Amino acid sequence: MRKFIIVLFALVLVPGFSLMTATPALAAARTASVSGNWSNPATWGGSVPPVTGDTITINSGITVTVDVATTCASLTLAAVNASSIVAISGTGQLNVEL
Repeated sequence: MRKFIIVLFALVLVPGFSLMTATPALAAARTASVSGNWSNPATWGGSVPPVTGDTITINSGITVTVDVATTCASLTLAAVNASSIVAISGTGQLNVEL
């Protein structure tokens, strides 16, 4: 009986636990709603700044200054009536993954 429990643990519980801990975080769709620094939560509607894998939209008339080294999955400039701007400041760097 003890051997059965050990085998059951090894075949079911250990792989199941590994799958739970290896689940990647889901990417988010993020929109810049006010002008400001990339690292400022206010720029993103009070949410945390975007991270790798997030899809980014910069609303019409908004200027986002990239003040940190960061990466996103995509970048959309939603210029309808006015221009949207991405500015790089200091050692800021923006990589867009394709």
